[in-house]
Amino acid sequence: MKFVERIASCWSASAPASIARVLTAGLIFFVMPYAQATVETYQEGVSSYSGTQDSYLQEDTPGSSHGTELFVVSDADGDGIEQGLIRFDNIFGGGAGQIPFGSIINSATLTVDVYDTSESGAQVRLHRMLVAWSETTTWNSMTNGIQADDIEAMSAFDAQVVDPSSSGLQVIAGLAAALQSWSDGATTTGWVILNNNTNGWNFRSSEFDTVASRPLLTVDWTPGICPGGNVTTTTDSTDNSSLRACIIWSNANSGTDTITVPAGTYTLTLAGTGEDAANTGDLDITDDVIINGDAAAATIIDGNSLDRVFDILGADVTMTNLTIQGGDVTADGAGVAIDATGSLTMTHSTVSGNTTTADGGGIATAGGTVDLTNITLTVNTADQGGGLDCAGACTLTNVTVTSNIAPTNGDGVRQTGSGTITFANTIVASNLSGGATECAGAAANLISSGYNLSSDTSCDFTSTGDQENTDPSLGILQDNGGPTFTHAIADGSRALDTGDSSVCVGPDNDTDQRGSARPLGVSCDVGSYEAAAIAFCTVTTTGDTGLGSLRNCIIYANSNPGITIRFDIAEATNRSAGADDWWAITPASALPPISAANTTIDATTQTTNQGDTNSSGPEVEIDGTGAGVATDGLVIGATSSGSTIRGLVISNFSDNGILLLGGSNTVAGNFVGLSADGTTLASNNTNDTAQQGGIRIESASNTIGGTVDADRNVISGNFQSGIGFYGAGATGNDVYGNYIGLDAGGTLDKGNTEEGIDFEFANSNTVGGPLAGQRNII
Repeated sequence: MKFVERIASCWSASAPASIARVLTAGLIFFVMPYAQATVETYQEGVSSYSGTQDSYLQEDTPGSSHGTELFVVSDADGDGIEQGLIRFDNIFGGGAGQIPFGSIINSATLTVDVYDTSESGAQVRLHRMLVAWSETTTWNSMTNGIQADDIEAMSAFDAQVVDPSSSGLQVIAGLAAALQSWSDGATTTGWVILNNNTNGWNFRSSEFDTVASRPLLTVDWTPGICPGGNVTTTTDSTDNSSLRACIIWSNANSGTDTITVPAGTYTLTLAGTGEDAANTGDLDITDDVIINGDAAAATIIDGNSLDRVFDILGADVTMTNLTIQGGDVTADGAGVAIDATGSLTMTHSTVSGNTTTADGGGIATAGGTVDLTNITLTVNTADQGGGLDCAGACTLTNVTVTSNIAPTNGDGVRQTGSGTITFANTIVASNLSGGATECAGAAANLISSGYNLSSDTSCDFTSTGDQENTDPSLGILQDNGGPTFTHAIADGSRALDTGDSSVCVGPDNDTDQRGSARPLGVSCDVGSYEAAAIAFCTVTTTGDTGLGSLRNCIIYANSNPGITIRFDIAEATNRSAGADDWWAITPASALPPISAANTTIDATTQTTNQGDTNSSGPEVEIDGTGAGVATDGLVIGATSSGSTIRGLVISNFSDNGILLLGGSNTVAGNFVGLSADGTTLASNNTNDTAQQGGIRIESASNTIGGTVDADRNVISGNFQSGIGFYGAGATGNDVYGNYIGLDAGGTLDKGNTEEGIDFEFANSNTVGGPLAGQRNII
């Protein structure tokens, strides 16, 4: 491998003697010292090798195979042509005694023990096979033997026997080209041995009793520079297969190379700054390359405080599954720097713990493009732009930017010059200097595609789904699974299920940074971490549709049995009576029936999360005024059982407030037909349809109310019945501890217009009981 650097003066006499120096036409050529050559030998039964395949095809026994015989034959006898075959399997790989793929083959010879000679002028040649064969292959299975036609075998021969008339051990040289092809990844197919003479040329096979007489392949090889683009050592060096050597190798190759970096920590140790050939200091990238870390375990590139870690100079670079840390520089971009014409596409990676006294602690671009997906930028330090400093076109999708420091400007990210930063499903929050803002730059160049979260207003996150002045409730940077450290999001975080699922698509964003599938909830989480499927969905808005709506949570619950729908509406209250306030949800159409088992709608969680704003009753009302004609409030469908409706005001629906079609459900602690003030009529069954009312039950084993005050339903003011049991299926139900036809205080008449409780062809139901708390007041 040679590296060229133009000079303006003579080469120093103090240069290391290990590097050859040639001064020609103003150029110095640095000739990298190659690793020492190794010789491997392969002979059946020696050093546990057992991969020799040899046989011959015989025209006059076309259906017979000869792979178990003690000899290999090759001749052109008119009575029957014979073609020899030989191959050495399993000689390339990473195991003991194997030659690494990508190695340089210096020479290769085949030694055979000839016991039956041909004539001195015979042409006995080894042609490389192009098709698969085995020791059971026959003349017929190859369709009239093997043709050297560049289809079955190469027309050009790799080697020729020097003296076919000599017996004993004969060495056939010139096989390096074939071995090099196989080292470079071609399938090892061996050779066919063709003889143009009628006198056969025969040698002992790998089945011969005397081991020393078996075919012997001798290969002289040198480790290649980054063979196959595979890094094989964590040592920092400029030769063989280190990460640095592989980048140097890629820089020298035109086109896009792929470098595969196994799990491990790759610490840069070759001190030096200022050169751009990757020989010292940072890893300079000057040609297009893809760098892939391990998808299952940590691949850490540590700058060791020598320099920045990566410097991208006019190249298009893709990185995935990496941790980039330990960069320390006085220029822009301590983790990764991109010049004005370069580009970086990075996925499923963490950039952390990098420091510069200039700008862009994690990543900086002087004008090139940066596309980050499922990335964590954290604990980076700079003067400006702690996580990212962008003078080009930067896009952040499901990125978490947190715990960075840039005391002058933009703790999290900074836009500068004509650069733009576009955010989607991204967290920029809890960055640390205390004096700077989360984002810095021209507001017009900080572009929100929606569903972002920031802990101040500096990022101008005002598009659909954006959340400002919001704490994302991030955990510490740690191993949360996957190949890189991440910040998990806690239960109850505002980042949970508040991202845009249309963005969470393959190939890069159908998993989170760790490789976990996304979305796992009702929608994607914001940031680089997707929390495990949760047992709850939180209503965060009085809006009828979209993320955080009751409608959306019911849809999610129907696909995920066992979900609890919780409430944490931080919007201003929109209903009041006297000193009391509450939140009203006003569906514009019928809500979806609850179809999954064990679904809980628990509006008492609004009180827990936002405080007791209504001393008279529940804090959440579902008002059906605008839901349309012939519309029920909440419906528990026939496929749902074990579900609960708790702590709601259900009012003004044209049909029933609650309809139970499935069995073994619970309705407790609700106002059905009164407003949240507990006295004002807000009747259900506004159509005044017979056998409709507050709660209609067509199923078995449901419980309406309970034996403690918190379970009491107030079922009053509805047209027709308060509770109605209809049909033979409505059996085995219990009605305990409710106020039916009274106000919430249990003293004022707020009767339903017909029956308090109505039974139509329904038997074996229980209303009240002898135990404390079982009595209903009707």
